[in-house]
Amino acid sequence: MEKYFETISRTMFHMKHKSLNEKRKAVRKALQREHDAGPEAKYLLNLWREHHARRL
Repeated sequence: MEKYFETISRTMFHMKHKSLNEKRKAVRKALQREHDAGPEAKYLLNLWREHHARRL
């Protein structure tokens, strides 16, 4: 799971000034490209948000 979170964190860092919709698209593409994650990308993004919110 950590490898997915690292990919999402890296993508979100580079997209920090973009809209939420553009961020979601970028995360989906990055997860597809690096981990072959298709439909579960939305679920992984939601998990990452919960995990990230607890860390702050």
